[in-house]
Amino acid sequence: MKKDILPQMEDIELNDRKQQPAPLRLAVFQAGDRLQLFLAEHNRHGEGAIAANSLVYIQQLIDRYQLDPAQCDFYRYVYSPASGALLGRFVVRHSGDKALSYSLKMLSQLELESLASLLLSESPQAFNQVQLQAAN
Repeated sequence: MKKDILPQMEDIELNDRKQQPAPLRLAVFQAGDRLQLFLAEHNRHGEGAIAANSLVYIQQLIDRYQLDPAQCDFYRYVYSPASGALLGRFVVRHSGDKALSYSLKMLSQLELESLASLLLSESPQAFNQVQLQAAN
């Protein structure tokens, strides 16, 4: 069984592009002045909700938490005990606080291992998990 590098994800509900409720999982880490946001399907095995609604979900996170997209890195996280973790990083093109388009770059095994060490480490260079508060 492979290690789950993000076992402490919180439940969050966003709306898909058809305005239907979409239960997802979210983990947020602070890394210097940047936020690292990890989204996963609720069952963690990747049913495709994020793939079909990425830009919609990213924009909802930006709006809900009043995030500066220029200071955020968004990731798709998929985990299964048999294959372990897979991470894709969204490269988001934005104008002001509006996400316009994106591409998804899958992390290589070396990039994944490097990121996992920062997520799981207790060292001062490690990422610190944080809780975001929704704007009123």
